[in-house]
Amino acid sequence: ALTLVLLVGAGLMVRSFLKIYTTDLGMPTEHLMTMRMTLTQAKYPTPEKRLAFYDQLAQKLDAIAGTDGVAITTSVPGLGAPRRRMEVDGRPVPSRWEDRPEVAASIVSPGFFRATGIDLIRGRGLSDTDGAAGSEVVVVDERFARQHFAGEDPIGRRIKFPAREPVAGQREPVWS
Repeated sequence: ALTLVLLVGAGLMVRSFLKIYTTDLGMPTEHLMTMRMTLTQAKYPTPEKRLAFYDQLAQKLDAIAGTDGVAITTSVPGLGAPRRRMEVDGRPVPSRWEDRPEVAASIVSPGFFRATGIDLIRGRGLSDTDGAAGSEVVVVDERFARQHFAGEDPIGRRIKFPAREPVAGQREPVWS
């Protein structure tokens, strides 16, 4: 009986792996390597310390011979990016939290599009100054633009990701 349970579990794991392996991420993955890491709150207590660590890591990885590009991201798009509620500037905000549009959102470094081989269709990529207070930007994909800006030009439009409940000590979400 135990062998049967282990065999079924192994079969399900292989099936899940094959499903993830064959998922179209919308970018070339033949020469792409990813890794996951978590920084401890004790050693990196502030966003500035975490950002400095990731900047140094990206510089060291980019210096490795044969590396075409390095990017840092909170999650690989298409593989479980966290879903967040958003508001679109100039549109009414539904009173119920659950009725607000929900999208998968990843935070990426400026080198993300070059490293992943994703071509921008319109607009611009990210720069090192983007993301600082007052310089928040968003890059959206075609599906997002069709879904939330059908018949409109998404360039220059603004969205924000508010928290369901404001958190003491965190800055208010800003329009990006």
